[in-house]
Amino acid sequence: MYTNKVTLDNYQISFPLEKYAPLDKILFLDIETTGLSPVGSKLYMIGLAYYTNNAWCIEQWMAQREIEERELLLKLSSILPQYT
Repeated sequence: MYTNKVTLDNYQISFPLEKYAPLDKILFLDIETTGLSPVGSKLYMIGLAYYTNNAWCIEQWMAQREIEERELLLKLSSILPQYT
């Protein structure tokens, strides 16, 4: 599995997200698949954006082989409970 993480120092969002939840409890999630069919589609990438240590982070996980699809889902399921 390929992982890429970028921290955006001094990045400001103009929308007042704090009205809905503390920033460190908000997670933006993007899941990329090869299609919508549960039979033949494969999950190949998960992207996350979250706020931590006074900065926004963008993280991407990409399955380089079909067998890594499960690894992506397990990693995501271990992180989700931290967010509201």
